[in-house]
Amino acid sequence: MKKKENIPWGEIMKYRNNNELKSIYEYPVFIHEYPIIYSEMKNDYKILDVGCGEGKFYNEWLLPNGFNGIYIGIDIDPTLPSIVNFPLYSSIKEFKKAGFNIRSFDMLLMLNFPEHLGFEEFYSTVKILNPYIDSDFVIMTPNPRCFDYMFDDPQHKTFFAYEPLYGIMKLFDFPNINIWRGKGLYQIREEQFKKNNNLTHLMEMNEFQRRICIAMGLDWYGNLLVLGERNNE
Repeated sequence: MKKKENIPWGEIMKYRNNNELKSIYEYPVFIHEYPIIYSEMKNDYKILDVGCGEGKFYNEWLLPNGFNGIYIGIDIDPTLPSIVNFPLYSSIKEFKKAGFNIRSFDMLLMLNFPEHLGFEEFYSTVKILNPYIDSDFVIMTPNPRCFDYMFDDPQHKTFFAYEPLYGIMKLFDFPNINIWRGKGLYQIREEQFKKNNNLTHLMEMNEFQRRICIAMGLDWYGNLLVLGERNNE
């Protein structure tokens, strides 16, 4: 029987009512996550991407911008080894067997990945990989305060609010944390309106959604982007 993970809930959730955290509405909106992530890294970074899929960030952003570092993925999808153009491990266990040194990666990516795990599995994954990361930890996941993206994938298991994600970053020694919110129907409508200003009903729908969300304590943007950074000298 697999040993149950002893999760320090008190440490993770103590920031929920802490002045360090702002109201969800006060966090800035991102148009696209890739430029934000890229601005935090260097072109020779060594990146570990967990739940990497086909490596969209690598192929659609890093390579076109002259990336000359190392990019390694972990993903259980059995179809990926014949598709991806970077080193790939099929499990955390296989990655550990490869013998990487402590703090040998500059950045840990978990983009659209945490929601596919239970909280205990997510916590255990971060705990195992944390010693390998020297600088940055990046998470993107559906915003549970917005209903646009939450239920569009039957493989989603857990929805992570920004408070426990902040607590996880703090717990694993990423004290410098920035949070953004973005994407979802609200932003799609904005982009459609920019292309055709005659679609005024889209902005009316956005304003109606915004008012309803505020009244219910919800949000109108569909994703959370959380970036933690270590205090490296």
